Amino acid sequence: MLGLSYNLLGTIEAPCDTVNALAFSNDGRYLASASNDMVVRVYDVKRHLSPTWTYHGKSPFTTVVWCKEHLFAGNGDGEIMIFYPVTHWFGKRREQIISEFYSPIYCLELNRSGDQLLVCSGARTTLLAERKSGHWKLMYHFDSPSTFEETAELGEPDGFDEPQVLATSAHFLHEKECVVIGYLHHGLWKHQIETGTAVLVWGPDEKIGFTALSPDGTALVVSNVRSGIDWLRVYAGSTRWKKISTTLEIQDLSANIPLPVLFIDKGKYILMGTSKGYAIIFHAKHGKRVISLDHGSDKTRVTALAYVHPKNCPQLIATGDGNCGPNTKIKVWIEDTEEKRIAASPSGRESSNFLQLIPEDIQVRSIVGTVYNVSAVIGVMAIILLLLPAAWKEELDIPIAKTLLIKHGISKPRPFLDSILATLDTGPLDSFSTSSPAASTANGPDPTSIVLTLVSANSVSSDPPSFTTQYSDGQGIWDRIFG
Repeated sequence: MLGLSYNLLGTIEAPCDTVNALAFSNDGRYLASASNDMVVRVYDVKRHLSPTWTYHGKSPFTTVVWCKEHLFAGNGDGEIMIFYPVTHWFGKRREQIISEFYSPIYCLELNRSGDQLLVCSGARTTLLAERKSGHWKLMYHFDSPSTFEETAELGEPDGFDEPQVLATSAHFLHEKECVVIGYLHHGLWKHQIETGTAVLVWGPDEKIGFTALSPDGTALVVSNVRSGIDWLRVYAGSTRWKKISTTLEIQDLSANIPLPVLFIDKGKYILMGTSKGYAIIFHAKHGKRVISLDHGSDKTRVTALAYVHPKNCPQLIATGDGNCGPNTKIKVWIEDTEEKRIAASPSGRESSNFLQLIPEDIQVRSIVGTVYNVSAVIGVMAIILLLLPAAWKEELDIPIAKTLLIKHGISKPRPFLDSILATLDTGPLDSFSTSSPAASTANGPDPTSIVLTLVSANSVSSDPPSFTTQYSDGQGIWDRIFG
């Protein structure tokens, strides 16, 4: 526990309003954000959190979740959209709306295989499934809880106004064909997909914010809107779950907003946002506070969290705020692996490198993509060169001429050629040749005398005009040409 430490990797200042959701891609390379400024953004973690893709919508975006290289996003108009922000340009696909609802989207939850999606929208939770064609089909609507009998048993006074039913979270349970749905005022309900039956498994003791299911499916944590975190034991086949304990982390009473909560580090810890300017990490075994991540001032509300542990790389955490307007920020934190190694084995001190953050397979994919792009550019350039007019013949021949001149001892051939072409004034250069006189030295042809023959492209005679010149190094006109 003492070895757990995170350092600030970087700060993003792009969002202009409340950050409602954050999500890392599975490999940790990209971070997506959904915010009230009606924009979905994707940042490249490897390239110092630089923005790599944006989409401007017509209503606030409320949630995002990755599925491989695809990105799902829900918005305030009840639309669920799918984007392809990190695919290569030759494989790009247009964004599309896969489903529409009457209420804002509060939660999106994918199953492990990525082919089923739970959607919380208003009072209703819906199950979508992906077809083989890639299209998403509505499979099932889960009924919202009827609380009339519950309130009657509690002896509510006449005229009691039943609070609005609002689904805030949903999870696929490890039980076959079972899901659990959390409601802001109405507790946790377990639904059987095949039979459609539902049972209240916990609550309502307090207003439920967001929930998180442990990786092994045996525990669930609930962030209360005001008091902190409730820890629940999940019993397979049981109609009632047991509350283990409550970790008090009293929130600002004026905030009255649901706060995000996540299991991290294979279920060893809990990460929770607060309304006091920091995110906090609790130990899952005994519920005690471990460390906090300072995000902003004591009035800043941390409304969005994201976590990922890429293979063979440090863990990453992202925090986003929700009441700072144009000063909204996203902060990304990276695990201090050196501190962790020192705590585990004091003699084993090693340093971590930011370049190790991205797995090798992702680097290979990036290299392959770059090769594809370069190959495509080369192909386009080749086509352009094939279509060039014949007038470019002169420019293509000149380098050959220069090479020949240099071979014969002229160190600055271009002015020499220019002077000859200006003298000829007979049109584009069609051919070029050089020859040395018979005189030679022990080191080769005598460089003091070269015969050049340039044939004009405009000549139609059988004996095309030619231009022959001789020069002597360092004398007369030669000095004036080369300066």
